[in-house]
Amino acid sequence: MEDFWKSVQTIQAERGADYRAFPLFGAVHWAELLGAIAIVVLCAMIYRRCREVTRQQILRAVFVLMLADELMKQAVLLYTGQWNVTYLPLHLCSINIFVCWYDAVHQSHRSKEILYAICLPGAVVAMLSPSWQRLPVWNLLHLHSYSIHVLLILYPVLLLAGGFRPQVHHIRWVLAFLCATATPIFFLNRMLKTNFFFLNDPQGNAITAFFAHCLGERFYLMGFLPVLAAILSLLYLPWYRAERHQRMTCARNQVAV
Repeated sequence: MEDFWKSVQTIQAERGADYRAFPLFGAVHWAELLGAIAIVVLCAMIYRRCREVTRQQILRAVFVLMLADELMKQAVLLYTGQWNVTYLPLHLCSINIFVCWYDAVHQSHRSKEILYAICLPGAVVAMLSPSWQRLPVWNLLHLHSYSIHVLLILYPVLLLAGGFRPQVHHIRWVLAFLCATATPIFFLNRMLKTNFFFLNDPQGNAITAFFAHCLGERFYLMGFLPVLAAILSLLYLPWYRAERHQRMTCARNQVAV
């Protein structure tokens, strides 16, 4: 229990900045990934069999769990005197908690599109390259980071399981949301000397560190552009093809009539 309440900064001060509790795709990492897959698949299967009223209740329950998870983290850090501005909920995954809140209340198609195109891949990437490697496995913030990302994957997967279908022409909403959040956060990072969205420093994340290695620390943000394009293409290509097939089928049926 000695390390259970400690933050990343406390652990690094004691064990060094290079400390990692487990290797990428080692036994611990695989256990977390397989556990997340099992939870998400099981919940999606149950969700599909539920009535619409129950589905809305489930989505709100998932959001409440996210909010409680985040509030618990903030409360513990404040109580133990380890809180600082880097723990503000302004990373991309944290901001998606508020998008889930909006969607749970308003059931907006735009919020669903953002959760599918940004929240889902962002949380998946975080699970594949977890920043909580820097924390001992039996640590509150490690458990928080894992659980919050599982919930962030679960919410948009439930939307898909419930019949939500993304549309290619709605990508503009996704890009507008990214610009509207990333631009002020870039300047806020400069003011607070923080690194939300990893926009001001590539270190601390395996992917941005790779961009810096390839492009240099000055231009590492350029690495996001082809990656974003590739992710959006992979996410929307199946829906584009399905939509196109449906239009062609309708056109043939009209001609036949």
